[in-house]
Amino acid sequence: MAGDIIGLEEACRLVNLSRWTIYSYVCRNRIPYMKKDNRLCFDTEELAAWKLDSSRACHTDKGVSFVIEDWMIRDLGLSGNDLIVYACMHWICQKRRSGVFSEHPIFIAERTNLPYEEVQKSIASLEQKKAVQGFQDAFGKSILVLPAVGRRYGIDEPEMTAETAGAEEALASDGKEAGR
Repeated sequence: MAGDIIGLEEACRLVNLSRWTIYSYVCRNRIPYMKKDNRLCFDTEELAAWKLDSSRACHTDKGVSFVIEDWMIRDLGLSGNDLIVYACMHWICQKRRSGVFSEHPIFIAERTNLPYEEVQKSIASLEQKKAVQGFQDAFGKSILVLPAVGRRYGIDEPEMTAETAGAEEALASDGKEAGR
């Protein structure tokens, strides 16, 4: 890209972040920058593109990133921590091409930098809003089904039942034990 080259103060104004936040992002390579004569410089076009991308993506200190999709806000009416927790669960389901989320809530807390208690509250809120459906598998493990994910990936509704999720978990655990 070939935008104007600006300094730190102008970059702060352009992306509406403090200089300390930008320093933090630079240290973790989370914002496009360059150095000229030992000073931080930014390309305005790159910063504008980054700002657009970063307004939809959540990045964590663990290098995990997931996207908050428009439909999560529009169709499910999610916001705040509920939106972040749902987007993280969606990211996992998307990677597995499944509508079943079987990880422990601490998994979400670690990846979103949210306190564990807040994740639990959000999961309860998501269940109440019917954005997720909670089940217990055959082994008593809690699992969550994300119906919207199943519909997006063409998973038939009958496949997304507690029995199927329990069977999927049983097969996964058998595979892990067989590999030991």
